[in-house]
Amino acid sequence: MGGQRRIADPEVAVLVALARNHHVRVLPESQDGLAVRRALLGHSAPRVRATARRAGIHVLDSHIFAALSAADGRPVPADPAASGVELADPLDDPVPSVRVTAITGGIPEQDGARWARVLADPSPQVRKAAATRGYFTPSFVWAGLAEDPDPAVRAAVAHSRWAPAELQRRLLSDADPKVATAAEARDPLSLPVRVRPCLPAEGKSCCRSASPTTSSFVGSTSPPSLSP
Repeated sequence: MGGQRRIADPEVAVLVALARNHHVRVLPESQDGLAVRRALLGHSAPRVRATARRAGIHVLDSHIFAALSAADGRPVPADPAASGVELADPLDDPVPSVRVTAITGGIPEQDGARWARVLADPSPQVRKAAATRGYFTPSFVWAGLAEDPDPAVRAAVAHSRWAPAELQRRLLSDADPKVATAAEARDPLSLPVRVRPCLPAEGKSCCRSASPTTSSFVGSTSPPSLSP
């Protein structure tokens, strides 16, 4: 098998390309196919491990069929974990970029124990990923990230489209200017009010009549009178 020959390649770039290859994700669940997956997921180079996780080569067809059967209420024929391709939890990896793949791969919102590990992770890179990939981030994690000692993490919360609005408003008064600026960019009340400019055909009289009354129609549903 070509995959088995290539996993012995000493070049990390070759192994990264192999992990991204679509054909690796669809390898049969045979001994040879599982051996290629295990070699990439457990490689000594963090870049290879992270790429393999992001590519999802640890997810087998039997995993997908079992999930669909369980969702439909049908019996699951066999334990998909029996294949042994799944390795240790990526949150246990010593390299932050690999631990990030646990978040990008999706942690269920109900799995509070694993989210607590993310919140307590010593690397700001991992905690920041919880904000930038935060669709399933639970509320207690958002609250902790908004008070993170690292300003880059707080700025990620302020800039995130998933973060609770009340937390982002609180970060408007953050001591770090970059955090406050990121929060201001997401705050709709901080956006400048846009007034329709005069058209050339309307002449200067439009501008003279509209300028004194600009404050009177801000927020109004009806436009100002443009009659001279």
